[in-house]
Amino acid sequence: MKDKIIKLIKDWMNEVSQDIQLDTVYLFGSAIYLDGRMFKPEKSDLDLIILIPDNIQSALERKSWIEKIKEHKATLE
Repeated sequence: MKDKIIKLIKDWMNEVSQDIQLDTVYLFGSAIYLDGRMFKPEKSDLDLIILIPDNIQSALERKSWIEKIKEHKATLE
């Protein structure tokens, strides 16, 4: 199951990267804990940390980037 989840996240990252800069995404929680044995597809969520790229500096750039990542998050859900 863990491998399927990691592939899903990688595919999503590749898709998002075609629209906006996406440098670092961390997957944590039940999806990978104990090799994913605690993950229940019908109940569990995917826990992600997505870092804003360093070159996005101004508040307006960050706001725009966050709005776009929010749109992409909806496709992951």
